Parts: sequence; C-alpha cells; structure tokens
Amino acid sequence: MTVCEKTIITTSSNRAKILALHETNREYVLLRSIIQHERQTCGLSSRKVKSTIIHEDNSTYISQLKE
Repeated sequence: MTVCEKTIITTSSNRAKILALHETNREYVLLRSIIQHERQTCGLSSRKVKSTIIHEDNSTYISQLKE
C-alpha cells in the first residue's frame, strides 16, 4: 500500500480549516467502509454503528458572515 501525500496551499487559515475538516471526513468514511467490509468478509455481526461526531470551532466563520 502506498501513501499519497498532497500539498495544498491556502490563502487563509479559514480555508485551511475547511480543507482539514473535509479530509478528516473523507478518511473517516473510508475507514468506516473498510471496517464494514472486513466485518462482512469475516462473517462478523454487521450491526448498525453509531454516528461519529467531529467537533470543530466555527466561530471565525460566524464572525465573517456577520461582517
């Protein structure tokens, strides 16, 4: 398995936070689908898994919207 690194340059810290949150969500979805596949392949229970909550600080976005 190879790891692909991407370099992204953003023009603001807000944009960097949005991209980091997006990548976190993408990786989470990928990992969850891998786990589900492995559970099915091994004949393990495929019970419904609770949602995962990802917390983020959006106070900067709110202040920019008010401006």
